[in-house]
Amino acid sequence: MNAIHKFNYRLGTISQALNWRTTSGKVVSYEPYIREMRVWANLFKHIDIFAPLSTDEIRVTVSEYGFSNVSFDFVSYSHRISFLSSLHRLVQLPLVLIKLLAFIWSHDILLIRSPSHFGLFAHIFVFLLRKKSITKYAGFFSGFDGERMPSIVERNIIEKVIGPPHYALVYGSAKRDHLISFIPAAISKKEVSWLRTLRNGQANKRPVFYALGKLIPVKNFDLVIKSLGLLFHDHAELDWEFHLIGDGVELDMLRHLSDYHNLSGRVYFEGKLSYEESMRKLATADIVIMPGLKEGWPKVVIEGWSAGAVPVVANAGITNEIIQDGISGFIFEPETIHLKNVLFRVLTQPHLIDEIRLTGWKEVEKFTIEKFSQGIEEICSKRLILESST
Repeated sequence: MNAIHKFNYRLGTISQALNWRTTSGKVVSYEPYIREMRVWANLFKHIDIFAPLSTDEIRVTVSEYGFSNVSFDFVSYSHRISFLSSLHRLVQLPLVLIKLLAFIWSHDILLIRSPSHFGLFAHIFVFLLRKKSITKYAGFFSGFDGERMPSIVERNIIEKVIGPPHYALVYGSAKRDHLISFIPAAISKKEVSWLRTLRNGQANKRPVFYALGKLIPVKNFDLVIKSLGLLFHDHAELDWEFHLIGDGVELDMLRHLSDYHNLSGRVYFEGKLSYEESMRKLATADIVIMPGLKEGWPKVVIEGWSAGAVPVVANAGITNEIIQDGISGFIFEPETIHLKNVLFRVLTQPHLIDEIRLTGWKEVEKFTIEKFSQGIEEICSKRLILESST
């Protein structure tokens, strides 16, 4: 990391992403979050992070922060989903809010990661205190079935209440001046090059499908298993295999569902893998399937393009703004028959994979971490009017 940073400021970051201390004393957090925070750390003199510290078992892919210009203001805040946990959060909240207000008061520039309980109150505080801030809204910036009340309130505050000097980075089209359509910090040029090298000369004996993510209901992986079951039932002569990377509460249910559809020898559960291991697996795939209905900016699309795997994604969120159906990937209505039909089409027209793979390698150049960093630097300079230290 460079000794001289673009902006000579301390950036106060408010995040509800869980952090853990390892036995060696290192602080770790969710890998994609660390990946993005590294961009901010390269731009700002120092990063202060207000976030929860967890003592629970780590069940996600994590990484060390890996940069020296970061310090932490940790709080205790339950993240479990249950009635008792809700009551526990109510007890914890007053002290969290006192510390949050003090944290915001002590910083001139704030980065708020949303949606979250911390983000909801942080937006109220920065509005009242007229602090300069950037919100990184990681979810789909629109209403959806099952959206929780705190998320609804926070989203409406961001869209309808706050304005300059508060700006929000959102996925998809931006409807107001203080909302900025933006991309995720998904993959670096170096990683794109590495994945292409892995893909070079890779040829499968039979088509390989992959999917990856936490095995939880909102990810909709049961739809994939059911669609593959229907595909096998209707076209047993077609050869293929499916690998699911991830761990979570639905693992046993998905295994039973696979057995119910007689998919032994075709469906493989890879478990939780590191980011590098996941990408190595993805570089062997012909198709990567994303069935989720409540994704923000689906990073698996970028990872699939980079690895030479054709993305097949559910028609939800901003999918239609990212993928040209049949040109840079495939979009399916989130029903069993529709995914089954897309997979049948790909299996019976294999030339489509090669054509879309070439298109994907061109598309991914628009969505690198380097592009993300350039965009953040421009927003800080032109919107927040931060003076450059270089």
